[in-house]
Amino acid sequence: MTQVNFWVIIGFVGQFLFGSRFIVQWIVSEKRGESVIPEIFWYLSMAGSTILMIYAIYRRDPVFIVGQCSGLFIYARNIMLICKKKKLLPITPDEEVRVQQTTADYTDKNHNSSADVRKSLGYNGFASFTKEDFRSLP
Repeated sequence: MTQVNFWVIIGFVGQFLFGSRFIVQWIVSEKRGESVIPEIFWYLSMAGSTILMIYAIYRRDPVFIVGQCSGLFIYARNIMLICKKKKLLPITPDEEVRVQQTTADYTDKNHNSSADVRKSLGYNGFASFTKEDFRSLP
């Protein structure tokens, strides 16, 4: 039987963080009514994977190390892209509305669904629109 010590606790903490990303993604997707990957998903991935890699190094498990290390590059790159987008598209509550956060429940005055609205605006899943874009709808 495995002795519960400091390193086992570290491993479980890493596994909890890494696994919780899926629960968070599921909850956010259910609230929005569509499949989305929230920003916190990438931070939980990075934190959990880093802790699990440290645990794998302690265990000297090359398969585990390579598996966690390769994921870290993907998580880091996604976080870099998120930060880059935030710098390019400053968001203030009065000036912009993020379409991903609003279209699941949006219906315009002509009862067009959120999918119709996204299509008419040329929404590709990554853009942000101003309130003026929504006011210009037919």
